[in-house]
Amino acid sequence: MRVLFLCLAAAPLLAQPTPHTPRGPAARPEALAWQRYLAQSQAALGELKASPATSLPPPPAGVSHVEFSEFFGPIGDRGLEYSPKLRSLAGQRVRLAGYMVREPERSSGVYRLTAWPVTVEANGLCVADDTPPATVHIVTASPTQKIPWQPGQLLLTGTLELGARVESDGRNSIFRLVLDPTPEPATAADSPRS
Repeated sequence: MRVLFLCLAAAPLLAQPTPHTPRGPAARPEALAWQRYLAQSQAALGELKASPATSLPPPPAGVSHVEFSEFFGPIGDRGLEYSPKLRSLAGQRVRLAGYMVREPERSSGVYRLTAWPVTVEANGLCVADDTPPATVHIVTASPTQKIPWQPGQLLLTGTLELGARVESDGRNSIFRLVLDPTPEPATAADSPRS
């Protein structure tokens, strides 16, 4: 009888969840940090889904807009192959929106553009160039000028070149966008006199 009474008296206490601090592996700082990271990344993804897509202005006359997602066709027996749209735009003026690859060392006259922000670390124990396959080498009009890294999305216009080539930075490229030369600003000496 006493055992039954104790069980009935303790039943409401067991039914209610009691807050407790995690013990064991769940209490380690790494586990808590990962939980915070997971919550922050879910919040950031939620904000991205909720924000409206940014629309680009229409391209200038004679310029076709191309997206990174349009670079390759379906993967077949021979691996990645250029898409029919990209092949048709080879040698023509195109516009491309992307992010400059952030690198610790810049080469003169060339930098790389990807569909999303990428940082390449050249120092440390593991030196890996983890850029996506659709990385475009941007060839500037001035082959001696080092272009500083620019954050945010860039909207570039130039002539699209396809095919394997070794660039001035020592990397092999299969996509190149040769930028249109920027016009020199007019000076007072250049203007006609009346």
